[in-house]
Amino acid sequence: RHGAERTLFGPLEPVALDARAGMVRLREAIDRHFRAEALGAGTPGLLADLLEAIASTLRLSGERPQALDTATARSALMLLSQPDPQRLKICPNCGWLFLDRSRNRSRAWCDMAVCGNRAKASRHYRRNRGEPRP
Repeated sequence: RHGAERTLFGPLEPVALDARAGMVRLREAIDRHFRAEALGAGTPGLLADLLEAIASTLRLSGERPQALDTATARSALMLLSQPDPQRLKICPNCGWLFLDRSRNRSRAWCDMAVCGNRAKASRHYRRNRGEPRP
C-alpha cells in the first residue's frame, strides 16, 4: 500500500498504528513534564497532559503493545510519586533525564559508563594535553 507505514515485517495494521500513536503521545508527555520539572519550570498544564496520557494508556486491553504502554505509564506514576523532585536531572552530555540517587545529590551524568566516562576522559585530556609525555 502506498503511504502505509511499514515495519521489518510489512505494513502496520490500524490497531498497531493506534497503539504506536498512543505510546508516542505518552512518551512525549512524560518527556515534556519531567524535563520541565528538572529545569524548575513545571506547570499544572503539563502535569494534566501527562496524567491524561497515562489514564488513556491504562485502559484494560488484551493487545500486546498495550503492555509496554502500561509499564511506561506505571514508571511515570512512580516517578511522579517521588518525594523529592529535585533529584530529577538532565544529563549535560546526552540530554537524557535521570534520577540522582546519590546521598549528596552530586551525580552529574545519566550513566557513568557512557557520559561520565566521556566527561572524565575529556577532562583528563584537557588537563594533560600541554604536558610532554615521558
